[in-house]
Parts: sequence; C-alpha cells; structure tokens
Amino acid sequence: MSGGYDVSLFAAPPDAHLLCSVCYGVLRQPVGLPCRHTFCRKCIVQWLVRQRTCPCCRREVRMKQLVLRHTLRRQINRLKVKCKNVEEGCPVTVPLHHRRIHLLSCQYEPAPCPHRGCPAWVARKDLSDHGERCPHGRRPRARGAQLSAARAHHDRPGRRQEEWRRRWRRRRASCQLLLAGLDRSLRHLRRATRRLQAQLAWLGGRLEGRRVDDRRGPSA
Repeated sequence: MSGGYDVSLFAAPPDAHLLCSVCYGVLRQPVGLPCRHTFCRKCIVQWLVRQRTCPCCRREVRMKQLVLRHTLRRQINRLKVKCKNVEEGCPVTVPLHHRRIHLLSCQYEPAPCPHRGCPAWVARKDLSDHGERCPHGRRPRARGAQLSAARAHHDRPGRRQEEWRRRWRRRRASCQLLLAGLDRSLRHLRRATRRLQAQLAWLGGRLEGRRVDDRRGPSA
C-alpha cells in the first residue's frame, strides 16, 4: 500500500500527526474513523477490504463510517514541497497544491526540441542552446541567400513580430494556469456531487424504512 505522499517530497519534515499509519507517507485524501484515527483514503479502503477493523486500535469499522477530513487536507496542501526537478538543480519550493502549476514554467522541466524530427528532450533553460546546434535545424544556405534573408529581415517590422510572440507566450502560460485551476475545481465538484448523491440515497432509504414502519404500526 502506498496511498500517501513520499515524505522526501516535502521541504521540511512533516509533523507526526500528518502521517498515515498504514503506508507511513503524508496523508493523501485523509479519512477519519469513529475511533479518531486518520489514514489515507486509498490505504484504509484497501485495508477494510481484507479486515474490517482499525489498523491502530483494532476497533470494528464499517466502510460507510469513513469521513473525509477536509480541514486536514487543506493543511497538507499548504505544506511546502520541492520541485520534481530538484536533482537537476531547481531550487524552488511551492505549496503542495501548486506543484503541477509550477512545472508549467519550471526552467528545469524537460521539453521537446522544437525542430521537426529531433527526438531530444532538454531542460527549458537549455532549449535555445540546443536549438542552435541541433542537426535537425535549418540547413545553412549559400552566402547570397543569407544576405538576401538578412536584408529582408531588416526591412520587415521584426520588433513588432517579436512583441507579438512574447504576448502570445504570456497568454498561453496564463491559459495553462487557468485550465489547471479549472480542472482541479471540476474534480472537487465531481467528488462533492458523488458525496451528495450517496447522502441522498441514504436518506431515501431511511424515509422508505419509516414509511414501511408507519404502515405496519396500526395493524400491529
């Protein structure tokens, strides 16, 4: 079982109450039991499939008694974690729930070479240097063609095009961050919807049981 976050991921050692007693990792989707012990949701579900007792105190537990600890989850999401590319030299630390967003702009994140046919993946900060010496780049042209191209480049409004490129890159990065946030919100909304559906089904069963009891009452 490995439902929790790896402890080495965090910039500082997490407190003991944030660790799962089953996988010994930092709690991921923490779930509480009636006995007040907390575990990763994945860990405790797999445990209860085999034996229906608390892993700590051995008290009998049923699957429907699991309760999500939202406050504890938000606390863990605010903990600082190291970048995935820390071994490559990235010194950045960010809150856990911003880790994927940071990778969209991390200069040490591998990215594909922009030249067609090149299979290389290099760090973003090295893309420019790699592109200059990449064998899949544009072939050198004759001197006359180079002079003509340089003259044409001087004649056209290159500064304006470069400014447009910079604006497009900034807008693309903003859109990626927005999409990542919307995707995270959509996952939260789907989980909340499933919980509400389960609660409504449970309430419907209780109401149906009361109706049956009311019908049997006068005859008894």
